[in-house]
This record gives sequence, C-alpha cells and structure tokens, in this order.
Amino acid sequence: MPTPFGFDYNLTKRCVKTTSPSESNYYEETSQCDPPPVPGVPSKHWTLAIQSERVAGVACPGPENQSFLINSGGPVTLDWLPHTDEFGNSNWSVGMKTNFHDFTHPCGGGCFNWYMFMDHISEGGGPFPAPDRLQFGATVNYNDFCPNGGARALALFQGFWNGKQRLVELLFQSTNWGGSEPGNPVIVHRVEDGVLQYLAVHGQYFGIQVPKLQDVQLTVPWHGILNTLINQGYLPVPSGGWSTQAVGIGHEVYNAAPNLAAIAALWFTNFRIVEI
Repeated sequence: MPTPFGFDYNLTKRCVKTTSPSESNYYEETSQCDPPPVPGVPSKHWTLAIQSERVAGVACPGPENQSFLINSGGPVTLDWLPHTDEFGNSNWSVGMKTNFHDFTHPCGGGCFNWYMFMDHISEGGGPFPAPDRLQFGATVNYNDFCPNGGARALALFQGFWNGKQRLVELLFQSTNWGGSEPGNPVIVHRVEDGVLQYLAVHGQYFGIQVPKLQDVQLTVPWHGILNTLINQGYLPVPSGGWSTQAVGIGHEVYNAAPNLAAIAALWFTNFRIVEI
C-alpha cells in the first residue's frame, strides 16, 4: 500500500468544519474528531469551502457573500453514510449537493457556486507530500441536471512556489459549461494576479473522466499533471522549494436563470492522499 498522507486517510472520521467560527455560515460535524492534543490547540479535521460568485473573484451581494448555510433547508447539503472499504474497514461516504433547481439563488441568475471538501494544511489538515510526489484517489459517483445552467465536478490542488499561490482544478465531468479558452485542449480557464495563479484544466486531456451515476475509482496523479503543466509553460518552474497546501474534491454549479436552473450531486468515499 502507498504511504498515506494527510488528515484521516480513507475517510474514517466524521470530522469536518468550515473555516471561520465567527461567520454565520460556519458548519461543523465533529462527532468523531479527536480531542485537541494540547488545550487551546484545534484538532485536525477535513475542511469545507462554499463560495458564490458572479464572476471569478467577485462575490455576489448577500450574507457571507452567499457562501450558503449547509443543511439549513436551502440549496447546499452535506450527508454522511456508513461505508466499508475494500479491506473490510469501516469508513464514511460523503454526499455533497447544490440545488438551484428547487431553490432560487438570492442573487438571481448568472452566479457560480463552488463547493469543496478538502484536506487543507492551514485548516487542521496535512501533512502532504511535495507536489512532484503527490497523488490522491477516491471512489466517486456524480450526477447533474442543468436545464438552465451548467455544472462541473472537479479535483483541487493548492500549492505555493515562487512567491505565489498556485490553484489547479482538474475537471473530470461537466455539463453545459463553457470555457474561456474553448480551443485549448489543456486549459479551460486561467486567471493570474500578484498573489494567485489559477488554472482549470481538462481532465480528458490527462485521461481522467467519471461517467455519471457510476461508482468509479478516480485517481488523480498530481505529480504528473503538475509536471506536464510546468513543461508546457502553463505553470512556472519552481525556483527553490515548493509545497502542497491543500487537495480536495467538489463541484461547481452555474445558474444561468434565477429559477429551475441546475443541480449537482457528488458522492465519494475512500479519499486517500498518498506519496508515489
């Protein structure tokens, strides 16, 4: 078995939090979190992130920038189901759903809602392998319904080198989702500023896709993907050290119209971060 990394290899703990206890959209499920090893020091946990934007980097108006409350009778839900892995060990399956078909978005049409489950080193996760040794896997089941919008399922890498955050999303399923660079076989979208470089890349370019409504073993070899993006000039060659800060899995929904827009549902288990 490959060397396990990160917090809670294999989703054995029902232990997840959003990032800011002072915010009204804070959520946690900590029934199986370990007690803090040192009084006053938070215990490790999975991290949830929810953000709604009208365009990249521009939040729509509303409470908490419409980073929706989870399991509050609204469009964003999280469910856990008991599961057994292939070795007979007990673990959990996680279900994440965004529903703008039966629930309207308070900002109206034209919004993107990003929903991510991740292991984040700054939010109680890690440690991780270096980016050139990093891989993760999960058993995934995905579905979407997009009569008035689009949806995509994605894997996330966040790292740091050459003085800048590097955020890469690997799209492994999408419906009705346009791209800012539709003729590029590798890149779907890219944004860069003084502190962040963001790339969304085509999973099929790397041979990674997930058929809908099937349990599929998803393996994301970030070591090869990142090196390909560097070799093709989309990411800079690291000068000095480079690090992994977070990896995750999630989905994004685009509601083109205020009503009856789109639904995305992602189930996964056996979430394992390893070093090759």
